[in-house]
Amino acid sequence: MLGIGTPELIVIGLIIIIFYGPDRLPQLLSKVSSVFNDIRSAGHDVRQQLGREIAKVESDIVNFGEASHRVPQAPPSHHDGDADENHTDQTPDEKPSE
Repeated sequence: MLGIGTPELIVIGLIIIIFYGPDRLPQLLSKVSSVFNDIRSAGHDVRQQLGREIAKVESDIVNFGEASHRVPQAPPSHHDGDADENHTDQTPDEKPSE
């Protein structure tokens, strides 16, 4: 638990008793317990929400993969190279340089 052992917990407990007094200790422990329960509940809610979001993304990926198999493929092109292989940067009035 965060590297805190029994001796450290005892010292922390004694410091709390000194500052708050033994009569207010039950109230303090109740509040601390309530805060920890709220944090635990919030963490649980976050994990559930993340799980739902991950499941939706996984479902979208699967649906995308299935849809990509249904897309018709274009026929292969019989032309290898540029669309205009004979195109030069010269105007019709210019003579090709030799």
